Amino acid sequence: MVDRDMDASRAFIVHTMDRIFDAMRPGGQFLVLVDFNGLSRANADIKVLIACFEILQKFYVERVKHLWFVEPPTLFFALWKIVQPFVAPKTREKIVFLYGKEVASTVLAHFKAEDIPREYGGAGDYRPIGPGPCVWETLPGMPRRRKY
Repeated sequence: MVDRDMDASRAFIVHTMDRIFDAMRPGGQFLVLVDFNGLSRANADIKVLIACFEILQKFYVERVKHLWFVEPPTLFFALWKIVQPFVAPKTREKIVFLYGKEVASTVLAHFKAEDIPREYGGAGDYRPIGPGPCVWETLPGMPRRRKY
């Protein structure tokens, strides 16, 4: 049994979405890229995956342009068969599974090479979202994180 706080997991998902929207123009859409490299049965959490899909389809479905799953392992397909019935058809249409060279060609068809990390076929550097302020939160005139 996985020891987790589902309220904390949902809060993290919403907080992440909030930070993305703070950096976007009103009405803009975003892409979710989930890289499954390194996923194993030990770190797969079906309840959090379902919570993520529920939040995306209930509150952000019009803002999500694509959900790209990169190199999902065989284990994912078993999980996907369980989760898929809970995912709305409108959301399912946005989901794409990418493998091998297909990753770079798909990503580069939508973005400039310098905006994409090298591991996905681009020429940019990987910039993780860390615990500190995001780049846009430190620039003059950019929106700041909302206080909760």
